[in-house]
Amino acid sequence: MSFVLAIFAIGMMIIVHEGGHYVVARWSGMRVDKFSLGFGPAIVKWRHAGTQFQIAPIFFGGFVHIVGMNPHEEYDEKDPSVYPNRPTILRFLTILAGPVTNMLFATLLMFVVYGIAGVPVDTGRTVVNDVVKDKPASGVLQAGDMIVAVNGEKVPTTRFTSRVQQSYGAPMILTVLRKGATKQVIMSPGYDAENKVWVLGIHIELERTHPGLIGVVVESGKYPVLMSEQILGGLWKVVTGKASGELVSVVRMTQDVAQTVRHGWLDTFVFMAMLNVYLCLINLLPLPALDGGRLVFLSYELATRRRPNPKIEATVHIAGGVVLFLVMILVVFKDIKNLFS
Repeated sequence: MSFVLAIFAIGMMIIVHEGGHYVVARWSGMRVDKFSLGFGPAIVKWRHAGTQFQIAPIFFGGFVHIVGMNPHEEYDEKDPSVYPNRPTILRFLTILAGPVTNMLFATLLMFVVYGIAGVPVDTGRTVVNDVVKDKPASGVLQAGDMIVAVNGEKVPTTRFTSRVQQSYGAPMILTVLRKGATKQVIMSPGYDAENKVWVLGIHIELERTHPGLIGVVVESGKYPVLMSEQILGGLWKVVTGKASGELVSVVRMTQDVAQTVRHGWLDTFVFMAMLNVYLCLINLLPLPALDGGRLVFLSYELATRRRPNPKIEATVHIAGGVVLFLVMILVVFKDIKNLFS
């Protein structure tokens, strides 16, 4: 069931992205021939408002086919509803709409999270969200425990993990609030050789408060900005060699979402919000075949009022698409191999 829900969640993310392109294209007076969830021949299909909607078996993503957008397709050059004949600004907004809709969806998901569960606030009371089996905290701490002090000192949740690292395995005295009663437990962090860190074996989160409707709106609006800063900062560290990175496919993504689903709706919504921000930022990278690559050509057209050479633009996107497809296939095989290793 967790994998079924994970596939549904990722499908929703794709629908949101392609739905952004579709809605703005239709609003801009463009003719949309096809809206597909997945690639390959249609398993299920239906027509509505002149568009064929379909579900396809190769679940790597989806696409919206706007008439005239593909470089080698035939179309009536006098038809004002085809993509090349629409004003540049409308074409720009249509391409931009996909990533922006993912960002808006992330905001909506966090609005639901903050509205129901509250907004995380670092009060120094660290909430135990989950306990990992066969780790030092197993059988000692439990989900819902609140760590209010470490070695008699109140420690901000944002510094709790670093405090565990600084122990270098020495015993730690944790003051724990459980169901209204306070108790002290002593445990020594274990060393995780694979990740080269000291761990207690717990997943933690900040204590949550309910700031009211306006506060929820403000905090959910801030979330995509703060998450974008974190993601872009991490990407910059990877590019500059200060950190290592890993490409993952929809196979690994589905696996990760399924694992998160098992932790409950709260973790799932937060994780999906993060993935939507990721999808937005990745698509905005100025790489051929991605939305960002198309926006580069459209930006040039807006700035110079001259359309780029269609053959050059088509060649760039086709070459980029081939490279992107090959990379995607390699990453999928890697993730499938890791799944059975």
